[in-house]
Amino acid sequence: LYTVIVFFSPRTSKPKTFILLAISIVLLSSGYGGYATSRFHSINLIVPNPEAGGTNFLEQVFKSNTAPLYESLLQKMADIKLRNMEFNVSSSQIQEIKSMLEPGDIILLKKNNYVSNWVIKGFWKHAALYCGSLEEMEHYFADESKAVLGSPLRDYLFQQIRPAYEELVKRTGFQKGAVIESTSRGVNLKALDTALLSDYLAVLRPRLPRKNKLSAIVYSLAQLKKPYDYYLDFINDDAFSCSELIYNAFYPHDGTGLIYDLHIINGRPMITPNDFVKDFDQTFSSENCQYDFVYYVAKDTDPNDSRKKNISLFRASWKKKAGI
Repeated sequence: LYTVIVFFSPRTSKPKTFILLAISIVLLSSGYGGYATSRFHSINLIVPNPEAGGTNFLEQVFKSNTAPLYESLLQKMADIKLRNMEFNVSSSQIQEIKSMLEPGDIILLKKNNYVSNWVIKGFWKHAALYCGSLEEMEHYFADESKAVLGSPLRDYLFQQIRPAYEELVKRTGFQKGAVIESTSRGVNLKALDTALLSDYLAVLRPRLPRKNKLSAIVYSLAQLKKPYDYYLDFINDDAFSCSELIYNAFYPHDGTGLIYDLHIINGRPMITPNDFVKDFDQTFSSENCQYDFVYYVAKDTDPNDSRKKNISLFRASWKKKAGI
């Protein structure tokens, strides 16, 4: 599939063709699509153990010897854009969105024309967590910091999560707000003006106490520099996909949090960014809805649409044809 895309797409170089062809061979030969971790435990769910003889010879060989190649190829593929077009979300809209955001908001994104869109299930392709600037977090969590962290937020980050503290303080772009996300290059902080560039964008606000949002942000900041989870293992916290980071950050460890039912996709228990929207849509009119709607903008919407219409369009968006 990747190879067909390349040969029929203009402006695609020979190196990119080779990369996508190599990815096709690795994915098809190694059987990664059927791999599932044995460490996941859930009621009514049995996941085979790949070390118990249930995998074929090629999968065993490739998984043990080609993991670095597999990850490197997927990382390169994630950056390939088939056509250079301006993003739909404008700078003026980003400023409007910024005025609505609160730390702990979940940002959902889709960028058109990226080859990786074929790999990620569902219409929505990426999820990120808004943390804001250090000053914004200090103000927003002024009453929660000592209770949750045992010290003021700035002191806690300086002592316990120094890489996050240094980035938030030293990088001037983060003074206007930052998001935490996991991309092909791992868990990182990104300036809001860059992070929101996309063709489809939505913001959901978890219906949780601020202390839970603070815990989610601190947890995510503590994962900075960890690699992207190309195997989508939601139990192992040594690496993270974008939705996996948010899933773990808001997991209800103390009984309060966001609750999701992981489902099997390509042999793995997981959720995707699309599942956040599906959950919002299917629980919208019930007391089980876990979010408040904040914002939605898309290529096929009018900026002057009413809030009610935007909610309706957003709720239906997870059913859209994924495409590229």
